[in-house]
Amino acid sequence: MAGRDLTPEELRIVELLLQLQALSPEDATTAARLILLLPDGTYMGDAVLNLDAVERLSEATFAMATDRTPGHDEDDFDGVDPLLVADLEDMYAGINRMSLLNEISDAADPKAAEKAFDEMVPGEWPGRGGETQ
Repeated sequence: MAGRDLTPEELRIVELLLQLQALSPEDATTAARLILLLPDGTYMGDAVLNLDAVERLSEATFAMATDRTPGHDEDDFDGVDPLLVADLEDMYAGINRMSLLNEISDAADPKAAEKAFDEMVPGEWPGRGGETQ
């Protein structure tokens, strides 16, 4: 690489390397070392990462990978994994509205709790003259 200008692709790899290196403070305990090579095996550099950087990078990589899942509809939930949406919908459907109502009556500020309940669980509920679910 010495003696020639970097291509735009190589410059982008250098930018990525600098971003990876900035994820961990210099005095951090090393959890991983990433080495970047060009397709022909030319060494571009390495980045030492602490555990926090590894975890954040792993989460970001997962988010990128799920956005590109085959069969994923880009219009649904702005790139959120449809399996995660389904899990949240199942969890929401399993909320016991009556037990939440008990929490409202026991709350330090019942009016604020009622407002939060209305935002969280729309629909009719006892106390609003509606039917139970």
